[in-house]
Amino acid sequence: MVVAHSQEMGLISESLIISADGAKLPTWASPYGQKSCPGEGKCDGLRKLLDKEAEWVWARYREQGVYGYTDYEFVTP
Repeated sequence: MVVAHSQEMGLISESLIISADGAKLPTWASPYGQKSCPGEGKCDGLRKLLDKEAEWVWARYREQGVYGYTDYEFVTP
């Protein structure tokens, strides 16, 4: 959407070559959050999430779920 609009405005030439790739980047935060209760043992209190924008995504090349982000990279020569 952005590239087509930029080409219409004359900001990008028609012969532009773009390569793109996506990857799953894990975050090392726990998807279950961190206990808000002090001490060891069972905690029935609320948990605080350390990485609120991360989500479960499926990494086909790993054939497993990854808790983290999907990263898209675009490059031009």
